[in-house]
Amino acid sequence: MAFRQDSKQVVVRFPRDLLTRRLRDVEGVTALSIGGLNGIGALASGLLQSLAERVADVEAEVTAPLLDNALDVLTAALRWQSGSNADADEYQDLHRARARECIRKRHSDASLTPAAIAHEIGISERYLYLLFHAEGTSPVRLLMEERLTKAHAILTQRAPLTGTMESLVLRLGFKQASHFSRAFKERYGLPPRQFREQSL
Repeated sequence: MAFRQDSKQVVVRFPRDLLTRRLRDVEGVTALSIGGLNGIGALASGLLQSLAERVADVEAEVTAPLLDNALDVLTAALRWQSGSNADADEYQDLHRARARECIRKRHSDASLTPAAIAHEIGISERYLYLLFHAEGTSPVRLLMEERLTKAHAILTQRAPLTGTMESLVLRLGFKQASHFSRAFKERYGLPPRQFREQSL
């Protein structure tokens, strides 16, 4: 590169898979030039410059979601510049499918939160909520529904339960038996123990 006057350059590096989760055709945006004077390009440029100057001052617990959001903006700029915005619905469907798969696999993990789901599939927590808001639900509701569905399947099986009801609660990812009992009754009309007895 040759510059006719003093210049400053910001180089941003991130794992490739964080971009491939957001963009289907990564090769299509390779070496793509995006103007930084207006539109989404100006927003992405300003955000990256601001992060380069200020990120060292940000508390550690805020850094990850902040960088997730920055990558979302950068991806939007790349997608717009490459003319692939028409596929936005397809990307949203892909993200929703990945979020559901994460919930299905990790529903028994009591530490699983919307923030953890978003981080695992490479999007921001805010965007995750927006994805499911469009379907009239939320990541929290989907996680609860998955756990309750698993509980229902266990309580209706003919085989004896493994362990106590309290141990079942913990295996399903609930932290408190009372929370599980209330949620199960609201969903299926009976408390878990009574539901089990009736099923048998």
